[in-house]
Amino acid sequence: MKKFLACIIGMVTFPVMASDISAGIYDSLLIAKSKSGDISGYYQESIGRDSDPTCSFYFYGHDNQRGTILINSWSSVQKSGYIKSSDTGVVLKIPGGTEHDGCINVIGPQINTGINLKKIKSTNWQSLATAIKEKVYIYSLPNREARRKGWIVQQDVAGVVEQKGDFTNIQYVAESGKVTEGWVITSDIEIVLPTGSLNN
Repeated sequence: MKKFLACIIGMVTFPVMASDISAGIYDSLLIAKSKSGDISGYYQESIGRDSDPTCSFYFYGHDNQRGTILINSWSSVQKSGYIKSSDTGVVLKIPGGTEHDGCINVIGPQINTGINLKKIKSTNWQSLATAIKEKVYIYSLPNREARRKGWIVQQDVAGVVEQKGDFTNIQYVAESGKVTEGWVITSDIEIVLPTGSLNN
């Protein structure tokens, strides 16, 4: 009987655990996830009243449903690492990540061994985008006649919800945590993608 049970147990296969990482806000990290499984992220955290120094970098990877997503991250330097789900959010590990802009003063060596980031809010972001104009005006509808008083400024990062014609629906998260949603002209923003050297 024991031999029979051992054989049965030996034949059982366990499914590979999916990453379970979804788009959203994880403490100081923004994550977008496309329908095809491409993951893009932007980390920004500041210390001090004058918001200086600031640790900031982007990353990109693809969810292969194996539990851990290998990523390439970049600021003024490029580093490889991984991101995986945790009970409360995600664990982000980038060996040498302290070399990213400002990170040695803000995160410290924890980024090298893995930092836990708690999920604050779920979103439906398909990608992330940066503002490439000094002022990128926000519209209430995908129509040039529907411009609002608000805008985002150059290098601000926002989550992309959808694109319609010449407009893109975005959600911008301010330092206070307030989320501003609206439409922007697509040519005023640039989707966050790794550089050519990161793709090789």
